[in-house]
Order: sequence, then C-alpha cells, then structure tokens
Amino acid sequence: MSFSRMDLEDRKRPEGRNAILIYGYSEEGVQTLKTIMVEAGIDELIYIEQADCNQQIKEIISDKETEAVSSYHEHDDKVIVFNSTSQYEVNTFITKLFKEVDVRPIVAMVTPTSEKWQFSDLVEELKREKEALK
Repeated sequence: MSFSRMDLEDRKRPEGRNAILIYGYSEEGVQTLKTIMVEAGIDELIYIEQADCNQQIKEIISDKETEAVSSYHEHDDKVIVFNSTSQYEVNTFITKLFKEVDVRPIVAMVTPTSEKWQFSDLVEELKREKEALK
C-alpha cells in the first residue's frame, strides 16, 4: 500500500457520476447533507434505502435516475460514501459537515475494489475498521 499527500485544493474529478451515497439519515439529516453538498459543489445525493443495501455499488452509481425516496430510516450507522469527487469537494464537504453535526458518520470513497461490493458489505467493513481504530 502506498500513501501520497492529498492536495486539498485539487478540483479534478475522477471519471464517473459525481455524487455522495448516504445511508442511515432521517429526512432532516438528508436536508442538512443536501445543503452541504451544494456548498461543496457535489452534483448529486443518492439516498440508499434498506431495500437497496444488497445492490452492488457499481449498480447504484450507474443508475442514472435518482428515484424518489419512499422512506428515510435513521439509525446509528450513518454512512457517507463519495463517488467521483475531487479532493477539494471531499475536504469542503467534510469540513462543513463536522461543523454542522454532533455525531460523525462513517465516511469512505468508492474505489475500484469497493464498487464491486454490495453496499451492505461495504458498511460492515467500514464498521469493522472503525471499531479496530478505537
């Protein structure tokens, strides 16, 4: 594994659908995230409903239509996954988010490996990693 220093001002977006995938938020929480998303310059918010958790991430992000959400389910596992966002957008979003909310969500980026996973598997892996850091 190699690490490189992030350029927080880099506005170059990777190829793909510029969006955040969110899971575990109430309707009020979603509205807060939408406001932050717009301020950060991110194009779309994709709300992952419970019924969508078994889809592969690449299927979720390849679906060009963002359907209306039938219900919001808030729970402890709040997750935000960035897809095809610039380092600047991610940094701006996270900085604003941490000023707005008390509970910090699990945050990740879609990678070539994780896009092949079911969303639920990604959430479980992120939870394991978070626990390992405690």
